[in-house]
Amino acid sequence: MADRDEAAASAPPSAGPVDTPKAGRKTFTAADDLSLLRCVNLVRPWEAAVGTANGIMKAFDSVAEKCRAVEGFVKKDGPAIRTRFDRLVRVHRADERSSLRSSGTTEEYEERDVLLEDIVCRMDNWKEKTEQESTMERAKIQGIETSGELMRRLAMDELRGDEEDADDSCAAGDGISVDAERVGHDSQCTCSPAEPQTVGAKDNVGRKRAAPVGSRRSTKPSKREKLSAVRDSIAQAIEHTMSDPSAKYEYLRERLHFEREEAARRIELEEKRMLLEREREVRREAAEQRREQKNQEFMMKLLQIAMGKNADS
Repeated sequence: MADRDEAAASAPPSAGPVDTPKAGRKTFTAADDLSLLRCVNLVRPWEAAVGTANGIMKAFDSVAEKCRAVEGFVKKDGPAIRTRFDRLVRVHRADERSSLRSSGTTEEYEERDVLLEDIVCRMDNWKEKTEQESTMERAKIQGIETSGELMRRLAMDELRGDEEDADDSCAAGDGISVDAERVGHDSQCTCSPAEPQTVGAKDNVGRKRAAPVGSRRSTKPSKREKLSAVRDSIAQAIEHTMSDPSAKYEYLRERLHFEREEAARRIELEEKRMLLEREREVRREAAEQRREQKNQEFMMKLLQIAMGKNADS
């Protein structure tokens, strides 16, 4: 008995099952793509601000966080999720969907195609909307710059005209003063000797006659007067622009043309969206019919098997 116990103790232990950790899955399946597209449709990363901390990478980090909450989803971070999404969209646009069918059922492929169609349509609509807003903003800024340049040009022309008028008035005043001095000098020379006058009296007479002429000379305009002239010229230019019927009609014509283009673009986008919805509905109905047909075939096979067993018994 003791020998048997010693032999059992010295015998090597039997090899039992060893638990080895399973390696993490690194490839996307059709089910992973469905979960990814559903989360992307909720977050809408294409609407994220560009060039900010809360931009597109932050949005895809949020998508990755939502995907990790799905049971069985492949372990990937935000950049990997974005790379996979970009590839799905690129392949869908190139109509190479067969290259994505590595593993999965027909229903998963069809649902993935429907989700991709919806997401691509939303991305295109958002891109067109942002381009329209950018175009309108650029046109608005250009209009403001053009009107400002026009106001400055009109103000400079007005100031230049005022300076020319001031120079002309100064030249005219100088000519009048010279003529007045000449006339005063001639009148003093033709005075009779019986009327003696002192030198101071002559100076007083000359000063009295020259004083009114000197008062006609224009002074240099001050900064406040120049600023007031600029404001008045801008106000006059604006009033002239608003009162000019040709400019008003041109603005209304351009505005009408722009509104017509916007209406036509909206109608085109709406028609495209309705067409995509109809195509998606047709595909959904076709998939539903195929699924129903397969179920019926499966039930018929079960009935045939059951009837065959009953006949044999």
